[in-house]
Amino acid sequence: LFLSKKTMVTNDGLPLEVATNVIGIGIGNNYGNIINLKEEVRIQFVPPIGEVFNPTSRCVYWDTVNSTWSSEGVETDIDTEKNRVVCKANHLTNFAVLMNVSN
Repeated sequence: LFLSKKTMVTNDGLPLEVATNVIGIGIGNNYGNIINLKEEVRIQFVPPIGEVFNPTSRCVYWDTVNSTWSSEGVETDIDTEKNRVVCKANHLTNFAVLMNVSN
């Protein structure tokens, strides 16, 4: 499903591609339908071997309603020193990190 759409274009026209594995988080049969959690979920991503995250890195989730990646309601913390990205959200679904890989 989401693997067929590996790209997203930002509002300023920057093309982003899936740069990490996709991590799906759910509980029981409520996979992807759990929203407004009392505490935020933090997911840490490391890049594939030999790759480095860059400032265009963006945490996203798979929007099942619109069948696209969305960064709405997801916070991105880039730690360039440790080369990792931490995504913060208050819902459970499929998460990934997208970035501009053309530079």
